[in-house]
Amino acid sequence: MTAAPSVCADPLAVEVGAKIRRLEIEGFLVVPRLLDAVLVAALQAELGALDLMVPAGHRTLSVYRDVHLAPCPTAVALIAEARMLGFLNRVLGPELICMSASYARYAPGYPGMPLHTDCQPYGSRLFGPLASVPVSVRVFYYLDELTADRAPFQIVPYSHLCLHGDAHPYQRLRSHPEAQTVVCPSGSAVLINPRVFHAAGANTSATARSVYTVSYRPSWAGPTRRVPVTDRRRLSTLPEPVRRLFQPPNRRRAHHGLPIRDCGTAPLGAARWADGPEALNKE
Repeated sequence: MTAAPSVCADPLAVEVGAKIRRLEIEGFLVVPRLLDAVLVAALQAELGALDLMVPAGHRTLSVYRDVHLAPCPTAVALIAEARMLGFLNRVLGPELICMSASYARYAPGYPGMPLHTDCQPYGSRLFGPLASVPVSVRVFYYLDELTADRAPFQIVPYSHLCLHGDAHPYQRLRSHPEAQTVVCPSGSAVLINPRVFHAAGANTSATARSVYTVSYRPSWAGPTRRVPVTDRRRLSTLPEPVRRLFQPPNRRRAHHGLPIRDCGTAPLGAARWADGPEALNKE
């Protein structure tokens, strides 16, 4: 069994309540230098050696889907990274399902992309029914330094909260006056609510930048239509902590028949945004 990658401090455990609030309210959270340089180098070596696909209509973007099925033990183990899972348990609940793990490389000359969302609640031709999951978090691990001229991350904070028709999740925006550019060191993680409008800027530098993306959802938030199921035999060789996260993608543990009653639990907001583990809202 492949051991989880060894990394040093846990910045996600510092002021955890404030971080959850920022992710929920602003729609994103930046965690600088979550991964150390040794781990980043190992990820770059593994993922950079994959046979990448160039999507139709692109020359400067290369991608690899289903990294969890590739011969990348370090990248696969990172899916079950203990600090990230501990934080996501606070955000989404105790039973997580990994929806996808992918890698992308943005070469010099990449023109950028429109502002968009990754959540399309009725499915789509672009992302398929998996994008119809109503609640999830995407984690971007940046393996190269994000600079203003090297395909930086762009985001419109709070845009996932907007009710106006101009912000519906199938929209594409060329620009927005409230968009922010995020730069950060290599090894940083950026967590987003997939409903927030975001993009990658142009790469006008002389070097490529790459990102490893892992998406998680709670078990109750299934897709609106069935999605293809990976043969369980292909998942059987995964390390047990990772395999546990790849439950059937159509699983939905919702409770539709609960009676209306007073549970007597702590206020939900106080539970989410408090720092101590004792503040978790448990029945």
